[in-house]
Amino acid sequence: MFLGKNADRNTSKEVMAAVVSMNAIDLAELVPKTSGEGLFRYVNDLLQYIGPATEEYGGKLVGVSHSGITAVFEGSCEDALMSSVSVCQRIAGNTNEHFSFQNFTVGLHYGTVYTDQVGYGSWRTPLTISESTDSARKLQTAAGRYSAHILISEDAVKQIPDFFTKFNSRSLGNIMGDGTAVYDVFDGDPLEIKLSKRRSKLFFETGIALFGEKQYAAARSHFIEIIKSDRSDRAAKEYLYLCDRIMSGEATE
Repeated sequence: MFLGKNADRNTSKEVMAAVVSMNAIDLAELVPKTSGEGLFRYVNDLLQYIGPATEEYGGKLVGVSHSGITAVFEGSCEDALMSSVSVCQRIAGNTNEHFSFQNFTVGLHYGTVYTDQVGYGSWRTPLTISESTDSARKLQTAAGRYSAHILISEDAVKQIPDFFTKFNSRSLGNIMGDGTAVYDVFDGDPLEIKLSKRRSKLFFETGIALFGEKQYAAARSHFIEIIKSDRSDRAAKEYLYLCDRIMSGEATE
């Protein structure tokens, strides 16, 4: 994969890897709120949390864009997830003026990653391209909507031995619309939220299963009970709203 004249040949690499997308706020949203100096300070502040945790678990930072910071882990999905949890724990106590931990989210996906060097003349820059990058960003963007800090795809979960015993998680079902499950890993959540999700995990996932079986009335009852015990659970609220819309004919199944 080359662009321009005189780019080095035979440097392209194709690997199966975990891709992690992380962010607290879209840079486009931050532009009207601060100066150029403030924008760069925000990115550098975020990198102070993300960089060490990425390196500790053998990952490599590969890009910064308006939508977040991307890292690739060729070693294992488990390392990528451990790094993501570590980032959440590191950033939980930050005092950055532009973001709080409440807004920090991570998306993790597994798939083929292509890396190469592109350039023209004396200019060179590394380039990473992967559909998994887009998938990770979509998960990262969706996380806040479901009261999650870390969302991981089913493809990535399958690469982690004993995932369900090593990590605290709950299934959110097919929220991306591709027929596969997405999981909320809450090991990096504040203790109170972690305990709440752990207590309601079985009841919540039963509601998800009932929803998947199109038993919307029964699923609705489960999500109502969860909201009664934790009014901040946006995932339960999302599913309750969807159940209501389907049952009223406002949305298709």
